[in-house]
Amino acid sequence: VKLFGEDKDVDGNIGLRYVHTETKGQGFSVVQDASSLNLGPGAAPQDLAFLNGARSPLEGGRKYDYVLPTLNVRVKLTDELQWRFAAGSSIVRPDLQQLQPTANISADGGHLVGGTCQSGSGPGDVTDCVYQFKGNAGNPELKPLRSNQFDTSLEWYFAPTGSLTGVVFYKDIYDFITNTLQTVKFTNNGVTRDVFATRPYNAGKGSIKGFELAYSQFYDFLPDPFSGLGLQANITHIQSKGARNAAVNPFDANQQANVQGSTNLPLEGMSKWSYNIQGLYETGPVSLRLAWNWRQRYLLTTTAANINIPAWADDYGQLDASAFFTINEHLKAGVEAANLSNSRTKVLVGFPGKLTMHNWVDAD
Repeated sequence: VKLFGEDKDVDGNIGLRYVHTETKGQGFSVVQDASSLNLGPGAAPQDLAFLNGARSPLEGGRKYDYVLPTLNVRVKLTDELQWRFAAGSSIVRPDLQQLQPTANISADGGHLVGGTCQSGSGPGDVTDCVYQFKGNAGNPELKPLRSNQFDTSLEWYFAPTGSLTGVVFYKDIYDFITNTLQTVKFTNNGVTRDVFATRPYNAGKGSIKGFELAYSQFYDFLPDPFSGLGLQANITHIQSKGARNAAVNPFDANQQANVQGSTNLPLEGMSKWSYNIQGLYETGPVSLRLAWNWRQRYLLTTTAANINIPAWADDYGQLDASAFFTINEHLKAGVEAANLSNSRTKVLVGFPGKLTMHNWVDAD
């Protein structure tokens, strides 16, 4: 094709994929026994019937269809420089663990004040009523995460063993899956109740944008034995949004209203900055690697279990190494070492600007 008045080689592909999916699952709900709550005579008979300590069957699933187009184009600007553009739609199905139709349901007792059930025990540590039902559950009705995505890159192959690339990307994310607290209806022993459950659900719309720079080269122009030295490095910047906060109490109308418009958290698992540097040495039968990998703090979940507030993985870097020796064309021997830096994994809780330490783990 003609580009800037010159003939340029162009290649690529275009495609269209149709996907039909059916999911179905069977499981159980396990409900707390009312006797453990020390409920008094004021408890509603239907609440007592619901809290019978039984295990009841659950089932669910869904069907969905998607048409997913893709386009990839490469333009060879020169022998060393090429430009790429890609666009497409994709889906990622939920994990089987997220789709499990299971639930563990319990209740918090309360005391009657003026005919209204209030949280906590009354005089004599007696609970007269069920203040709320709560639990953990899967969600067999989940839809897949889907995205419309675009990226473009410049790739410069400045040497036979060297390259420098830059990529800019953008994604619209729909129906991304997150764990949060929701009011879900469950039926047990012929009684249906609203249960305040932590479970995965399709949270709505989000977006991801950013860039990546990468460099790779073996310095084969150096005199032996240094000609086997090499370096690989990349850095990635991501901005994402769409995750919602969760209401600690679903029966509080103000909290529920605030949650609806609260989309100021990044998507789960997305570090704003990350980079990797790897030193290489390849000569004859010897192969050596020394790699440092680092990523900035990222959101683990908007509703950490038991505390119902966002949890974050703190900044983390790790040094790894490997050494291998090729004995012959059939046999290679070596050793790999992980976390030579003895880095500590830290979990923080709270909101940006007000994060506190929750726990830490040392890995050998």
